[in-house]
Amino acid sequence: MAKICIVCEKEPPGEAYPVADDAIIRFIRAAKRKVNLARNNELYVCKDCHPAYSERRKKFEKNLVFFIAGGVIIFFGINVFQLFFGRFSVFAFLASIFLGVFIGSFPILSYVPALRQGPGLPEAAPVPAPRRAQSERTRREKPRARK
Repeated sequence: MAKICIVCEKEPPGEAYPVADDAIIRFIRAAKRKVNLARNNELYVCKDCHPAYSERRKKFEKNLVFFIAGGVIIFFGINVFQLFFGRFSVFAFLASIFLGVFIGSFPILSYVPALRQGPGLPEAAPVPAPRRAQSERTRREKPRARK
């Protein structure tokens, strides 16, 4: 398997950050296998492309929140509107579900996968955990006698 940077689409020189193999990536790979277009590349982000990747990922996350919120507002808006006037239509309810999901799925068109979390990666910098005996939460002190 070849290593490919998802930003510049070239083989990363030197160190690179691995991309998480999430549900959307697995779905795309399965679909490509079905039509015999799979290349089975290992996906990475090279260090030179990391600032551009971070910018694209932030934009994707912002759009994801915006469109999901819009879909939820559409769903509740249609259903509250019809209940406000004392009528309930199953067709309007199903249409509101369809519109909400349809609007909420728009960010998938500009999907930017997350980086794999682990030691040495910028999104998940390792922090040394305190030993269990020294932890403030696990330390049990003797109750003090009241006078």
